[in-house]
Amino acid sequence: MTLKLGLQAGYWSAGPPAGIVEQIRTAEELGFESLWTAEAYGSDALTPLAWWGAATTTIKLGTAIMQMSARTPTAVAMAAMTLDHLSGGRVIVGIGASGPQVVEGWYGQPYPKPLERTREYVHILRAVWAREKPVEFSGNQYTLPYPGGAGLADLQRDRVGVPARQLEVIAVAHAVVDRGRLELPGFAGHQICNPCLDLRILDLGLGAAVAQRDVDQKIAF
Repeated sequence: MTLKLGLQAGYWSAGPPAGIVEQIRTAEELGFESLWTAEAYGSDALTPLAWWGAATTTIKLGTAIMQMSARTPTAVAMAAMTLDHLSGGRVIVGIGASGPQVVEGWYGQPYPKPLERTREYVHILRAVWAREKPVEFSGNQYTLPYPGGAGLADLQRDRVGVPARQLEVIAVAHAVVDRGRLELPGFAGHQICNPCLDLRILDLGLGAAVAQRDVDQKIAF
């Protein structure tokens, strides 16, 4: 088991945390592996990573998390590929279903079957990044192209050049209960209470055993 350190910048409302750029640079100099942002009712998860990524060179740039209801899968795939190119291959895509408080109250969308939505979302992300063929998907939660409509849908591959590596995608919250069936390389435990942490670690261990994978721990402060 390997322990790696990350810096959690979270999200803000009134303005960026004072001295955050200097803090991030110091973390990078000290060998922190990753920087993480979040989003809910304030700043978004992607814009700060682009800004702070320009002030750093090695620290990985992760979202913990981008909320799935805020963006379509293809929008996240495009944004992640763009930022990955600009940052020299440092992006880790953390997605999550969030909860009905945010999804229904803030985004004005329904909150059905978070595990199923996560599986389908990840499938579309990987299809876009693979660039093997025009992206088509027919699921219970997502369908590409949109059925019906004007009938003018144009099937496309992503036009951004293939990244030097396969983008990483991890999931948060509900995905840990799936115990490995999502076949994701990681789980971002955001705002988990201390009594629940041991249970989530146990779930991770069970999921890793099912998927026959090792567990590396990354702790973000």
